[in-house]
Amino acid sequence: MAEPLYIPKTEADQNTQYFQDQRAAAIAAGVDLVHVTPDMAQLKPEDKGNVRAYAHAKAMAKVLGTTTDVIAAAAPDAPEPFESDLTHIDMPDGTRWINGKTNPTDYQRLKAQAQASHMKFRTARTWDHETTPDDVREAVRAS
Repeated sequence: MAEPLYIPKTEADQNTQYFQDQRAAAIAAGVDLVHVTPDMAQLKPEDKGNVRAYAHAKAMAKVLGTTTDVIAAAAPDAPEPFESDLTHIDMPDGTRWINGKTNPTDYQRLKAQAQASHMKFRTARTWDHETTPDDVREAVRAS
């Protein structure tokens, strides 16, 4: 089977002379006329490394007069943000977690108390920050 003719969908929508010429050429050659949309020039994350998919997207981009776009993979599910006025939380393992948004005076006081009690202390940027461990996050939500 012969290769179809490709034309930008905007040309077809406007019924331009170029579209009329391409349609006549497709009819004469007995091939399909394919309307190319911008999403056809995009390479999806699951097609990463697929040479055939890249070549197709590149050909569609050429028809549109643009470049091939690679769609970024979706970010992993981030924990749901939440607000808490809690300045610190003491965990069962003997670690005191201090909220990084605590004012400097309270932060120093909480740190000194933890050191005096021979507790380990850690600082979380915020309670819902991605580096805050899940068990700490859950403890803050529960309190």
